Amino acid sequence: MPTQLPCFVLGAAEDASQREAVHARLESRGLQVVFFPMITPSSIDERSLGSYINIEKNINAYGDVLTRDNVAIALSHIAVYRHILNHHIPSAVILESDTDISPDLPVLLDTGTPNCLEHMFGSYEPIVVILTHVEQAYRNPFRTVGNTAFKLVRPYGSVRQSRGYFITNAACHNLIKTQYPVWTSADHWEGFVEQDIFRLWALTPNVAWACSNALPEPVYPPKRASRPGHMLSPMQKLWTRAVTETLLVKKLPEGQQVH
Repeated sequence: MPTQLPCFVLGAAEDASQREAVHARLESRGLQVVFFPMITPSSIDERSLGSYINIEKNINAYGDVLTRDNVAIALSHIAVYRHILNHHIPSAVILESDTDISPDLPVLLDTGTPNCLEHMFGSYEPIVVILTHVEQAYRNPFRTVGNTAFKLVRPYGSVRQSRGYFITNAACHNLIKTQYPVWTSADHWEGFVEQDIFRLWALTPNVAWACSNALPEPVYPPKRASRPGHMLSPMQKLWTRAVTETLLVKKLPEGQQVH
């Protein structure tokens, strides 16, 4: 009998009709899900907001003011990480409630086959795999997932979505240890990679995307980097564009959405 990796869906706790619709949509694709309540911004008052934030690290490493929305979403994801650790779950998938998926995703979560994402890594490895579309990735290295046409690639550039991802137990451990109190948003993946919290991969073609009625992704300003672009010499900029972006990086196709 197939055994599927745990899949946790974050959504509004008080909206039963939303939960039923989310369950129906994802289960129609063959995915077994466990609902996990989101922490609402309204539950965090302005006076207590600062107690959830690592202000010094936020200023030094992130550079933006964290809003109650940012903090509530980050705390919601951290709550799932704690659940994964407390229940000794080797790896899992986390989706937000406005996510839809390909019927191929359950195939990649079946632990009884060589196609399972869990078999690509050890639970002791701190790994996150983005399941939504990533625009660009390095040509190498890559890994083929079992006997499928799916590949794991290393993202290039900014990746700012937390709608759907695979995560190992070790990555949850590191995120809890380093991301609480909160110093950045839940989907600041490149920031976590720079801090050596986990290694980031992306699945291509992607198997998750925003529902048609989902709110648009927020537009983030460029984050502080260890070597900002304006500090590069003209020759270094030319080298980066010509070699890295032309020869070493490729655009990734978007997965075919199911309607």
